[in-house]
Amino acid sequence: QISILAADDINEDGQPDLAWLDTTCGASTCFDTVMVRSWDGAQWNDWTSSTIVMAYADVTLDEERENGQGLEIILAGGEYGSVGAGPQRARTEVWGSVDGEPYTLMDKVYERSTCLYFKVLDAGEALTRYQEIGLVQAREMYNEAVTNRNLVPCGQRPGEADELRSFSLFRLALVDAYAGEPDAAAESVAQLQQAYPDSIYAALGQAWLDAYQAGGSIADACAAATAFAEQNPESYEALSDYGYANPTFTATDLCPVLAIQPAATPEPAATAEAPAATATEPITPILTLTATTDVSA
Repeated sequence: QISILAADDINEDGQPDLAWLDTTCGASTCFDTVMVRSWDGAQWNDWTSSTIVMAYADVTLDEERENGQGLEIILAGGEYGSVGAGPQRARTEVWGSVDGEPYTLMDKVYERSTCLYFKVLDAGEALTRYQEIGLVQAREMYNEAVTNRNLVPCGQRPGEADELRSFSLFRLALVDAYAGEPDAAAESVAQLQQAYPDSIYAALGQAWLDAYQAGGSIADACAAATAFAEQNPESYEALSDYGYANPTFTATDLCPVLAIQPAATPEPAATAEAPAATATEPITPILTLTATTDVSA
């Protein structure tokens, strides 16, 4: 099904444009694809930087962003119609033409959710954006994934909450290391072993910590973590078991190597002096965050 959205100069670059919506439906889900063509005097050119598509999208054209030229393309929706898609949440995307250039994704915002899995995904996304926003947001999100009991399992995996919280503790150790806080990184791994001694991520965290404390290199520590994950595929397969609407993970995804030079690294002697952790010791949170509601949105 084809629906015309606009036949005008929608990005105000002096060239006529044609924008339309192409809707196709499968067995359980309909997808809406926005097409934009711009006339340069000789031919119609694709005026999108990548495919603009969303499941069950409500599409509008409006002036949404100051840094966009003309009208932005706004899509709201994104939830598949199949149980096999796994946990889902709706989202809003804003696509704009900056300085008259082809439409690019300017913003993507998800609906608020109490799903623990989505908090972990959001924390991971914040970590990948470290060059833009630093490490504080990722640290706070992972800490909330560990401590906020209002965040609940939303998948179908047995022991899902412990699995995701133990992975978040490992990621906290990684963030601590990148932040130049080797003692905090060791403490995060100790807490991981105390709280979730049977978790695959407790063993992963120890493999990472041993390499980190031995040489002070996060890249080498992540290589050790990746080697462990390759030998224990359940470590990354567990995070991929949330339906086809959600991302998959590989062994290398568990411990991302970032272009960060930490201000401090562990002393080589710290390996022999690391305190032993027992499952019966009380767990003291690394940060004083005591969130009780979802604050990711």
